Parts: sequence; C-alpha cells; structure tokens
Amino acid sequence: MFFDQYEMLCRKVKKSPNGVAKEIGFSSASVTQWKNGAAPREDTLSLICKYFNVKPGYILGYTPEAQIDVAKFKIEQLTKKWAKCKDEDERQDLAVEIDGLRESLHDLTFIQTIEAAADRQAKKKYPTPPKSGTGSDYAKSHL
Repeated sequence: MFFDQYEMLCRKVKKSPNGVAKEIGFSSASVTQWKNGAAPREDTLSLICKYFNVKPGYILGYTPEAQIDVAKFKIEQLTKKWAKCKDEDERQDLAVEIDGLRESLHDLTFIQTIEAAADRQAKKKYPTPPKSGTGSDYAKSHL
C-alpha cells in the first residue's frame, strides 16, 4: 500500500518515484524495495512525508482519504491502459478491475461520509468547553 501512495504522490507532482527518491537522498534500490512491498524505515518515512507535506497515516494508506485518492489514481491509470489495449481478453480483465475499484471507491466515499457525519454529530453533542480563566460564563459557573 505504501508504494501505491508514494507513486501516486510522485505522479501528482509530475515526477518519477526514482526522481523523488533521489531528491530526498535515497537510491533507486530503495524505490525497488518499496515497490516489492518493503516499508520504509521511520526516519525515511518522515522525510518522504515532509517532502509531500502529508501525514504518515496518509502515505501508509491508513486514512479513508488516502484510500480514496489511490483508488482514483488506479482507476485513472487502468482506464488509460484499457483505452490503448488491443487484446479483447486483456480489455475485459482491465474492465473488471476498474469496476472493482469503482465499487471500492463508492464504499470508501460512503464510509468517509458516515465518519464525517458522526464527527459533526459528536461535536454538536459534546462541544469543547471554553478554557478556564477566559471569563466565560461556563468557566465562572464551574469554579
């Protein structure tokens, strides 16, 4: 999952994964390891996050936003590949993969909407009280 996010972020800034790694100070061997499933060390991850201005949870694919973004990216890449493909069997396989990703994207978007609604509801139900010493009525009544 890390490499998918990393590659997507690289493409967004119109650079290759190897080019970004080189800018940050890593070799193409590191990129190959990430592509093969290895996760970067914590210090490496920190530098990558700083480069792209994202949080570790995002680049590791833990957040709904990250999963949505990578699904959109994959759909875009597969759609381009499908359009260029001449082999009918391969086109069918790509179409099935694209449909699966679209379904996942729909589910992720639904989950994100539900989580956002729950957060809004929780904030309404349990608003953050003003800090003591602010002179607010709440603070004065609870002294």
